[in-house]
Amino acid sequence: YKAYLLDADKDFTSIFDIELVQGSGFQKSEADTSNVILINESLSRAFGNDLVGKKLPGFNRGSTVIGVVKDFNFQSLENEIRPIIISVNPVVRGTMRPRTNVLVKMDLAHTKENIGMLENAWKTNLSEIPFAYSFLRDDLNAEYAGHERWSMVVLCASCMAVFIACLGLVGFSTMFVNNRLKEIGVRKVMGGSSVGIFGFFSLQFLKLVAIGALLSLPVAWYQGHQWLEGFAFRFDLGWQVFAAGLLVAVGLAFVVVSYMLLRISNLNPVTTLRNE
Repeated sequence: YKAYLLDADKDFTSIFDIELVQGSGFQKSEADTSNVILINESLSRAFGNDLVGKKLPGFNRGSTVIGVVKDFNFQSLENEIRPIIISVNPVVRGTMRPRTNVLVKMDLAHTKENIGMLENAWKTNLSEIPFAYSFLRDDLNAEYAGHERWSMVVLCASCMAVFIACLGLVGFSTMFVNNRLKEIGVRKVMGGSSVGIFGFFSLQFLKLVAIGALLSLPVAWYQGHQWLEGFAFRFDLGWQVFAAGLLVAVGLAFVVVSYMLLRISNLNPVTTLRNE
C-alpha cells in the first residue's frame, strides 16, 4: 500500500475539527505517543476497516493504530483523497530536529497582537530560523488562483461572444424584417393585428435561434465535461444547466429583436406597400 505521512501533534484533530469515526485520538495526558498513529478512512478501507488496536504493517516497526479519522482533503480538489497516516513521532520524520512549521488557530479580531506574540515566541525558541507566516485561507486561494484566472478569461470571452452575437442578431433581424415588409403590409390590410403579426414573426425568428442553440449544446456539454474531469470532486452537468443556457439565449434574442418587430408591426400598411 501507499500512504502519505502527516507529521502532527496531539492537538491536530481538534484544531482542524477533524471527525474521529473509530477508536480514539491522541491524548494530551499520554506521555508516550511515539508508537501510536491515526489513519484516515481510505487507508482503513484498504485493510477491511479492521485496524484499530492493531499494528499497521510495514510502518515504523508496526505502530499501533489507535483511531480512524474521517476522510478530509489534504491536497487539491483535483485529487482524490489518498490514504494518510498521522503521527506525532519525530523519529518517523528521520530526524530529531524541531518542527519548523506550526499551524495556529487564532481569533482574527486580534490578529496583530497574536502574530506579535507568535513572533516573539518563535525568535525565543528558533532564533536561527527566520519567522514567516501566512493565512490558511490565503494559501487555499493561491492553490486555486489559476482556476480563478481561467474562469475570468472564460467569462470575459463569453461576454464578448454574447456582444458579438447580439450585433449579429440585430443585423439578421433587420434583414429578416426588411425582406418581409410586403408580407407584413398585406397581413395588416387583411385585418391582422399588430400583436398577432409581432407574435407570428417573433416565433419564426426565435425558432432559428433555438435551433442554433440546440446545435451548440453537445459542444458545450463536451467541453464542460472535459474540464470537470480534471477534478476528483465535481458536480455533474445536469440538463438544468443547459436548459437555463437555452432559455437565456432565446430570451436575449427575443429582447434584441422585439424593438424592431414592434416598430415594423405598427407601421401604416399603405406606406409599406407603396414602398414595395
